[in-house]
Amino acid sequence: MDKKGRKNSKFSGFFLPKAKKGAIELSITGVIVLIIAITVLGLVLMFVRKFFTESQTTLIGTLSEIKDQMIKEMKESGDLLQFRGAREITAKLGIPQVKYLGIKNTVSNKEDVSLPVCYRVEFLCRKAFQGDCINSDNSKNVLVGGVGADSSVKPVKDWFATLLEWDVYTGETGVQPVDVNIKDARPGKYDMLLNVYQGNKDCAATDTEFKVWQRFPFTLEVTG
Repeated sequence: MDKKGRKNSKFSGFFLPKAKKGAIELSITGVIVLIIAITVLGLVLMFVRKFFTESQTTLIGTLSEIKDQMIKEMKESGDLLQFRGAREITAKLGIPQVKYLGIKNTVSNKEDVSLPVCYRVEFLCRKAFQGDCINSDNSKNVLVGGVGADSSVKPVKDWFATLLEWDVYTGETGVQPVDVNIKDARPGKYDMLLNVYQGNKDCAATDTEFKVWQRFPFTLEVTG
């Protein structure tokens, strides 16, 4: 105590300001870390958004370029069907790839010439070079993508995916991507068949009749 009987606050006064200073420094550090974290998050979000935007633009541009090229090639060759680069497909299990299919329509809608004509696409595994298409059950002509004349028949496997029905106007060529993704097949070669069915009306009609229009055989080689 001092001469007047007051407690000496030397030690308590020494520690209290220091504790307040440490708390302030901790608060400032936390704010700085938070600002840096928000800034980094913002930059990451901007990068991701830019990446997906550019990827989508590139995809649209690529599809447009391929479509224009295929239309030009089919016009010069007179082909009504083109499955681009797909006479022999090599696919690695679980690794997707994209092929392109072009259909040129030369007929008119049965009911209204101003309306398009509907097309259906189906992919069949006719047989395996060794064994069977799916299992050891003598499976042949197995539907592995698309839809045939009977839309109630569903694919056993989704090896090939594209639009189930296409509307194509008379004199025009429709081009669509075909996603090839073999996830569950035995490595080896398969004898495949692409069937394209042509309707007598547009896809919106409920009583459209379909018949086989074009057949495109090809070979699929699956690697592990």
